[in-house]
Amino acid sequence: MDEWPETTRGALSSHGNLRLGCSGDAVLRELARELPWPLVSAAASRERPDERFESAEAVQQRCGGSLALIADA
Repeated sequence: MDEWPETTRGALSSHGNLRLGCSGDAVLRELARELPWPLVSAAASRERPDERFESAEAVQQRCGGSLALIADA
């Protein structure tokens, strides 16, 4: 994680529960642009609470390409 920008490292340290979702639901849009996609393991969005994980590609398709990371409390 040392090669990631400081804002990314700080956000990941502060928010242990980050998941990938549609940007309309997101508060961390800039963070989504900074993360290297191969390292993202996308948790299911609020619309799909029955699924624990889905791929970044699946989320992107469902969201129409508008992705962001969402911090869950």
